[in-house]
Parts: sequence; C-alpha cells; structure tokens
Amino acid sequence: MGVTIQFESHRVELAFVHQMEHDPDVLEYYDQPPAIPLEYQSAKGRRVAVMHTPDYFAIRRDSGTWEECKTEEDLVKLEEKSPNRYCRGDDGGWRCPPGEAYAAKFGLCYRMRSSAEINWVYQRNIHFLEDYFRSDSAAPGAHTPELVLAQIRAEPGVYLSDLYRRTAGDASPDDIHSLIASGAVYVNLYADALAEPDKVPVFVNKEMSAACQRVAEPQLETPPRQVDLTPGSSLAWDGKVWKVANAGDTRISLIGEEHSLSEIEIGIFESLVKQGRITGSGTSSSKSEITRLLAAASEQDLKTANDRFDLVRRHLNDKLSAHALGLPERTLRLWTAQYRRAKENYGSGYVGLLPLISRRGNRGYRLPDETRKLLSEIIEKDYKTHKQKSKFACWAALPGGGRATQV
Repeated sequence: MGVTIQFESHRVELAFVHQMEHDPDVLEYYDQPPAIPLEYQSAKGRRVAVMHTPDYFAIRRDSGTWEECKTEEDLVKLEEKSPNRYCRGDDGGWRCPPGEAYAAKFGLCYRMRSSAEINWVYQRNIHFLEDYFRSDSAAPGAHTPELVLAQIRAEPGVYLSDLYRRTAGDASPDDIHSLIASGAVYVNLYADALAEPDKVPVFVNKEMSAACQRVAEPQLETPPRQVDLTPGSSLAWDGKVWKVANAGDTRISLIGEEHSLSEIEIGIFESLVKQGRITGSGTSSSKSEITRLLAAASEQDLKTANDRFDLVRRHLNDKLSAHALGLPERTLRLWTAQYRRAKENYGSGYVGLLPLISRRGNRGYRLPDETRKLLSEIIEKDYKTHKQKSKFACWAALPGGGRATQV
C-alpha cells in the first residue's frame, strides 16, 4: 500500500494485513474505515442498533468488502451472546448478517475473518521474505534469473537446497529469495516453509507446479494388474523408477535409482499393484521424456493441460458425460484417447493433454538448399550497408543536426 496500516493484534489482524498486502486481487485496503450502522435482534428478541467500526475495508478486483477480524475463541463466545449478529454459515465459516444486510444496500460485502483461517506456513514465509519485498532491496544480476531458471527447467520441482548448490558461484541464496519474492520463480508459499529448504520444491511458474502434481497422481483408470517381475525389468513405485533384483516366493527385492535396496513382502506388493501405486511402465526413458515434454510446454500449454486433465478426471472417475461437463462429445473423446495413449507410451496420461501449440505445423525448410544459401549470402553482404544508410537518414531528419538513438 505504501502507507502505514494499523493493526491491534499480531496474531490475528497482522496476519490478515499480510494476506491482503500480497493478494493480487486486493487493489487497496484501509484500516479503521468510517463507522456503519448495524441493526439486529438480541438473544432475548430486543431490537439493537449500534454504530460499528470494522477493522478494514478492502477494494478487490470484483468487490468492496468491510472486514472484521477476531479470534476463533472470541467468535464462539460472541455467538452465544449475540446469535443474530455472529453465526456460522453453511460452509462452516463465520457471518455477520446485519453487516451483510447493510453492505448489500450498496452492492458491497461484509466478511468476518476468524483466526482459524490463518495459514501459518504462509505467515512464516512472508516474514522470511520481508526484506526481499522492499523496493530498495538489492536486485539479482542481469543474467542471474536465466541461470536460475535454466536449472529449474532442467528439473521441475528441484528442492531449494539443491538449487542453492547448483547455482553456487552464479547466484547467491539472496538472489534466489529475491526471485521467489518477485514471482520470477514459483514456490507454494502456502504449503512449503522456506526455512526448510530441503523440503521446498521450486518451479518456473504455478502452472508447472500444478502439472507436476498431476503427473505424480495415480492414474485415473485402473492400471494393468500384471507387472513384469523378471530380474532387471523396470517398474514405477509412487512415481520413482525401480529395477527388479530378485522375485522370491515371499519377498521381492528392488533396486532404486541411487542403488538403494528395498525388500517388500509379496502380499504388500500385490496390494500396491491393485491400488495403482506400482505399475509396470516405469522406465528411465519414460521419465526423461515426461520431463522433456513438460520443459517444452509454455505456461499457457500447461494451464490448458491442467484444465483438460481435471475434466478428463471427472469423466473417468465420476462418470460424468460430455454434456454434464459442458464439452462437445467429440472433444471429450479426443482428450480421453490422448490421455490413454500417453499413459500407455509414457506411464503418464497427463502429457497427452499438452497442446504444445509451438510444435504444430511443418517446421522444416520449404525452400531448396541453394536458394536458402543465396539468401543468406545477400543478407550477410548487404546488411551493414543498408544499416549505415538508414542511420544517416535518421540523423539528417532531425532538426538542428541532432543525433538519434539507433534502434
């Protein structure tokens, strides 16, 4: 906001100030707005009229809202005392009916904010990044963002601690924190605590984070019940690739990607196969191909695939028809077929839903090689001459013989 915002409680109001300050939907917000009248009946049926000063007024992209912040414990007590002023809504959240009635007269909203809504992981992260949000904080070097992004693209979801190590010498932890604070790279600040960098996955953007979550989810349809247990064959277990070392009558020995050894009882193994947590499609080439396809996708490609995946999931899991999903029948059939084909080829149906618009069309050269070579020679030969003539023409056009900035 660029101004001082007042708050009365570090554990309640300050937390909501932090949320509003960093919420892209909040355009402006103000503390202690002018008092508004509330009218309601007391617990005994007596008419009550009071002037009430809400804690904040927030102007959002689609609404204006008076907001009152209280602890969950206080709201429980206030409901007993004034049930017509404080009550639970159908969604379990808190409401203030007289405040809502007054706001509705002006097409506005009134919202009760309870301490139970506060996400303390997010609050810890906001405190962690506080210095990096300041406009006078040191910005990363000119090439630093691309160096960091290159590492993240190579391994979407790389842990923050690994990113520190891989970019050492090119980018400092402070540089990476600045990129997170500015949104140049994406971390789910509501779920992952930056103070524990070995548990924080980093992505190029929010859509890539959502895409990786969908890739890691169990497949939408029941996977094949048969898994090849021949020694040396590969399988996927919760998204990780393992090789079969030995298959006995009671136990199965598996070797992980980092040569770790795991033994699992045959009954448990069969149960995991039925749940779809173990499949026979796990190969290193499939995993690398999935990573390559994700890296080649634009942010819009990922958003499109995420939307398609959710619709296909509702179709396959909930048996919803194309009409119920608001889709043409032909479109839903196409997406479902693409999902199944990719699941068979890569072990992940999600990648089949990527549009990859940039790869459409004929990318090969249409001109003969000799013609392309001649064009290149002409461009190379004449470029400097034309550039020099254009520059002199620009200078001559300026009044007083002034100089022009060359574009």
